[in-house]
Amino acid sequence: MPHNKYRVATVINYCTNDYKFIGYCIAEAGAFSAQVIVPVCDHFLDGTPENRELLNKTYMENQTRATFVEYKYDLRVFTDLRYNAVHGFSRLVGLNNTHDDIEYLLFIDADEIIEGDRFQQFLNAADIEQYNVVSFANYYYFRDVRFRAKALEDSILLVRKTALTPAVILHEHDRFGIIKLTPGDKIRGVLGLDNKPLAHHYSWVRTKDEMLTKVRTFGHKADLDWVSLIEEEFTHEFDGKDFMHDYEYETVEPYIAIDMDRGR
Repeated sequence: MPHNKYRVATVINYCTNDYKFIGYCIAEAGAFSAQVIVPVCDHFLDGTPENRELLNKTYMENQTRATFVEYKYDLRVFTDLRYNAVHGFSRLVGLNNTHDDIEYLLFIDADEIIEGDRFQQFLNAADIEQYNVVSFANYYYFRDVRFRAKALEDSILLVRKTALTPAVILHEHDRFGIIKLTPGDKIRGVLGLDNKPLAHHYSWVRTKDEMLTKVRTFGHKADLDWVSLIEEEFTHEFDGKDFMHDYEYETVEPYIAIDMDRGR
């Protein structure tokens, strides 16, 4: 277990749509986390049963590196929760399974890869006691691990455990709701000690089929006409723009190695 200035539990939201990222995500989190907790629903968020074979494979491959907490899909609960609060339910499961001595929770998704060694260096050098919420700048990618947006985002969230309540975690705007509702001082867009982002977000680094599966089963499925956007995107090679944000992109040396032709 790493020795850090702060006792951090990393909570990783996971479904098997993100199988190709989860091994990287867990391995990097292990460099700085006192606990790595992976909440998993036995269904996708649209009510479709999970890929049991791939779930079991995930558990077997990572059983010594993370604690998996599988919970049952409850249509009544998820119907009552609004919008992105369904993602928050997994984060609440993570909170409820932390050890008593945990001081901070890091909330990430499986396709958000922290640079573990650099993050540990940051934690041991930083002075964050005054903050209840710290969000970290991250790189954003589209279609391939080589295509990185020039704009930065900050979806990765470190929150003081004592400031968290179910109402905060289950806000309809997920992690941005946590930022909004958590009392006390907050800081956003934090960089590493070298003034570079500490994480990589591979949300749309997927084949066409993987993207279509994602948009049928995730919590944002009603936001846009995803299928039309994806169909249009794959009529051409990547042209330096994305259909989510219209960011501009550059080609970089990949941080993780994924064969996009094989998918997994």
